Amino acid sequence: MELLNQLEENINRTLENYELLTLEIEELKAEVEALKEEKSSLLEKHTHWESKIKTLLGVFSDASTAEENTEQSMPEENNNPEQAAS
Repeated sequence: MELLNQLEENINRTLENYELLTLEIEELKAEVEALKEEKSSLLEKHTHWESKIKTLLGVFSDASTAEENTEQSMPEENNNPEQAAS
């Protein structure tokens, strides 16, 4: 009879552990889902900022090219401030 009681206790402990582990798995699944949503949101923000930065770099590049073109089209004496001062 003692053996049956021990077996019953072991079975009950095993069932309790199973239930606890099942609850923990559900919590972890919910956490994973929340992290996936956060990752998606962060990737979207990253893409948005990357686009803004590329646009700004394009504007700077265009401004730099325009400035270089302006300097190249100026006469040589106006392009060198030291010569213009003398």
